[in-house]
Amino acid sequence: MEEYKKYVDNQHAPESLIADTLKKVQAEEQRIAETKEKQSGARKRKVSGKRICAIGMTAVAAAAALTVLVQVYPAANELNYQKVEEKSFRENAMLEEDEPEMTLEEYEKQLGMDFEKLIPDGTLIKGEVEGEGGSKVSLYYEVGGSPVEVELSDTEELAPEELMSEASRVEKREVYLGQNLKESRFFAAFDMENVHVYLIASHMEKEDFEEMLEKILKN
Repeated sequence: MEEYKKYVDNQHAPESLIADTLKKVQAEEQRIAETKEKQSGARKRKVSGKRICAIGMTAVAAAAALTVLVQVYPAANELNYQKVEEKSFRENAMLEEDEPEMTLEEYEKQLGMDFEKLIPDGTLIKGEVEGEGGSKVSLYYEVGGSPVEVELSDTEELAPEELMSEASRVEKREVYLGQNLKESRFFAAFDMENVHVYLIASHMEKEDFEEMLEKILKN
């Protein structure tokens, strides 16, 4: 605009023509400025739209990934404890006078298990073959100062019905859990290598019981 004024000042033209020409130049400059502003606003809206779309797709992808993670890798064990009133340690089990038809070592071979290593960090105190024809074996351990009884059988389920109402998930396996807080006992029933296992822990903290159970299932 300034260059145009200088050019006009150097020309010998009527003032009315000069004034009219200057108005046209100013109008053209204003039109150009408005056009640039509109174009700049359109570009901003377009960029903002892309950003919103990108953010939305990122959120959807993250949600999908989280869904797969939850389905494949459970966040934690699902533990459901049943209230059990059954007395855990049956004193009369050790008063049987009949000689068992199978020794503890023979029963161990039949089940294909190592009773000494059944409970990691536990000490096997004694074991007895019981039941008609030696249908089960009872093992007595000491784990961290707490007594633990384990009954095993490959022919019959050993846990009481009240324990079997709702299953839990421990180490991706189905386990039935129970507790008797009045007598400070915890119970667990599960299958291991086609053997029914019924576990009873006495005078043990709940956290220690769950840790022991996880180690058994990992073993």
